[in-house]
Amino acid sequence: MLKNKFIYILSTICFIIITVLSSIDFWAFNDLFYKQEFKQNDTYDTIGISEEDLDNTKDVLLGYIKDDNDDLYVKAIIKGSEREVFNEKEKLHMVDVKNLYRNAMLCRNILFVVFVICLFFIFNDLDIVLLFTMFKRTLFGFLSIITALCLYALMDFNSFWINFHYIFFTNELFFLDPNKDILIQIVPERFFFDLVFIIVITIIFILVLAYYGLYKGVKKS
Repeated sequence: MLKNKFIYILSTICFIIITVLSSIDFWAFNDLFYKQEFKQNDTYDTIGISEEDLDNTKDVLLGYIKDDNDDLYVKAIIKGSEREVFNEKEKLHMVDVKNLYRNAMLCRNILFVVFVICLFFIFNDLDIVLLFTMFKRTLFGFLSIITALCLYALMDFNSFWINFHYIFFTNELFFLDPNKDILIQIVPERFFFDLVFIIVITIIFILVLAYYGLYKGVKKS
């Protein structure tokens, strides 16, 4: 019984973290989301850049994070003059972002392997009622944390976002000037607010769906 509880809790934790990281991965690189945000935030006019140049810059930026290209060198016509888009500080910050993304995806991949191993033990000796109970308890704890973080973000997103950076970065390169740094003009605070919101909605939807599936399984047993 104790062994089953441990495996069920471990599998639930793995599933939740995989869901969180996969949701971040999906939306952080979603072209349609970027296009919608660029129009909604008037990004083209704010920067003084054409839609074509901004889309190309965005592709270079995201490609660099995902290791599709080796550097962030990209030129564009900004406010009538051709220039290199990103300055040295922005490039150094994106090195940190890239490393964070790599580590997050490595964590997800390792947890996926652990999750698959857990599934092997679960289906070899399945107790659907116990699995549902452990999933529900673990999920409740996670949703409590998510709720607290969401309330914090809604009350003061700027503070929430700064503290997020202090937790995951070892320097203050993330403090960019919205008046001159193109990176923060491409993805301003409003962009990240919407990004966090849609990621949270996606996570909750998937976890509630998994909960409902287990609940139906218990009812049928």
